[in-house]
Amino acid sequence: MSGSKASADGIFICYRREDSADVTGRIYDRLVHHFGREPVFMDVDSITPGYDFRPQIDQKIKVCSIAIVVIGDKWLAEVDGKRRIDDENDHVRFEIEAALRRKIPIIPVLTRGASHPTKAMLPASLEDLAYRHGTSMRHEHFGADMDSLISQMDKLLGRQERTPAKPAGPKEPATPVKPTQTTQSRLAIPPVPSISAIAASKEPAVWRRKRVIIVTAVAATVIVLLAITGLLTRPRLSVGRSAANDYAEAMKLATGLGGTRIDLPKAAEYLQRAAAKNVPEAEARLAYWINNGVGGLARDNVKAEQWAKKALTDGLAAKAANSPEAQTELATLYEFGLGAPKDLEKAAELYQKAAHQGNQDAIANLKRLSKPAAAFPPGVGGVRINTSPPGATAALGGLGAKKTPVTFNANPGKYSLFIELDGYESVAHEVEAREGELVDLGTITLQRGKSGVELATIPQGAKVFQGETLLGSTPLHLDNFPSGQTNFLFVLKGYLPREIKAQLNSRETFKTTVTLAKALQVYKGMISETVPITMKFGPLCASGIMTQTSTRGDTIVKFTGVWDGATLRAFSHEVVSKPEGILWEPESFAIRFSDDGKSAFYQCNYGTEMFVAKLSAL
Repeated sequence: MSGSKASADGIFICYRREDSADVTGRIYDRLVHHFGREPVFMDVDSITPGYDFRPQIDQKIKVCSIAIVVIGDKWLAEVDGKRRIDDENDHVRFEIEAALRRKIPIIPVLTRGASHPTKAMLPASLEDLAYRHGTSMRHEHFGADMDSLISQMDKLLGRQERTPAKPAGPKEPATPVKPTQTTQSRLAIPPVPSISAIAASKEPAVWRRKRVIIVTAVAATVIVLLAITGLLTRPRLSVGRSAANDYAEAMKLATGLGGTRIDLPKAAEYLQRAAAKNVPEAEARLAYWINNGVGGLARDNVKAEQWAKKALTDGLAAKAANSPEAQTELATLYEFGLGAPKDLEKAAELYQKAAHQGNQDAIANLKRLSKPAAAFPPGVGGVRINTSPPGATAALGGLGAKKTPVTFNANPGKYSLFIELDGYESVAHEVEAREGELVDLGTITLQRGKSGVELATIPQGAKVFQGETLLGSTPLHLDNFPSGQTNFLFVLKGYLPREIKAQLNSRETFKTTVTLAKALQVYKGMISETVPITMKFGPLCASGIMTQTSTRGDTIVKFTGVWDGATLRAFSHEVVSKPEGILWEPESFAIRFSDDGKSAFYQCNYGTEMFVAKLSAL
């Protein structure tokens, strides 16, 4: 796409490959399907290899009207003890800074359960990102979430909602064709991940399936139009009202108000939606739920603290002057020391105010707070263990192993405590349990483990990457390398990229020699055991010619691709030749080669269907 014509309605996608490459690829495909390929920019497709990325990014963003920032659970992750976002040369940081300078709409897209980064979590140059309203992209609701995102973008770009063109029928009864989504208002090449029309023309049974899809598409279009008509005639709520409704719905599902069936996972979804809209009560409740793993949310003390502080920053204390809900949520933060020092007296005072106004949560919490701490049974004491980061495995004598934070009940005496967490130094302590007492060890800060790494390749001279970080070239020796599980990618011109998983144990040296293979020129196989496919690759294995065969003849197309680790992500873009009467559509697909280069796996997604082929070299 580096040679594409600039568009006034350009869309720039910013993401980290190791954080959200797969999700971003799906988002990219949907956006290209809706807006066309030309205006959608993504670094792997848009940036010319071998050149300084900064001026290219600047030029791309200058012709864009919207920037999308995809944020996964590793977006703020550290590399070698330092967050990449804090590096002024980090490409993600540079892209966001460029978009902020342009003052264009920036939409954070949260995926993999990630939380919206707060001002305190971002470098000074990116602080404005904390106040950009975002949206979530959930795996199980991807279609609906993308529809919502595209609808928002259409409004920002000043476009009318588009209705897909009616699927085209076959040019002749014996020739099945795919429905086309092209309209006059769109660019001509929709990059829908799809199998070639040849798969449809192979057998009558496949055409029948395509015909069912077309009929279903028409029916779905009618339903959507009716739904849109209904929505246009209904009174609309303001954004603030919608956010308040999300919080209220979360509380109904969490407590069973009004006879609602309790559904904590569903409540968590509404809670996250309201918190993303800066509702302080929702942010505080989400902090408590994340801290305790309620509603299927992953327990994360750090995220819980961040949400609690955000609730206070967004005015929870001010709202607590009059609102019983805000009083209850603020009291919970004080009770458990989230975002503020633990203060049981303040918590009790706030619970009391809310309880006098009939808040059932506050009444229940006040009863719990009023009860004296449960005493240990005679002859038993307790040991409380917490770690930073949490989630470490703690084994106390013969009392079993549990994840931190954890409290063990133990008979009086001395016990051996052993704590381990992948990527960190193990900790060994002797702990004494005392009858009737809770021995709180506080928070034990775990230290990052260090390993040695010795990497070699046949032939030597391959570049070694960890994520997007270039570590050096083989033979490569590294000391004090962070331990834990990681992946190494080996890249050498003229050879297939090779990726390996490595378990780096603290104070040990990981040694391996990787044999690199060359891709052969021609591979053949069968798509879904019905359609013959032949792939001919160019010298760098990133482009070539694909042939798919049907009873009508061969359809031959050119394709180009980009290496994503050891996977080639490609799309077909030009027809060389095809039988008369065959309607061809571009398709995007992925190919992963075997370690020895003698076979490959082809995968192409089309709607809810997946088409695959095992390819063998000739």
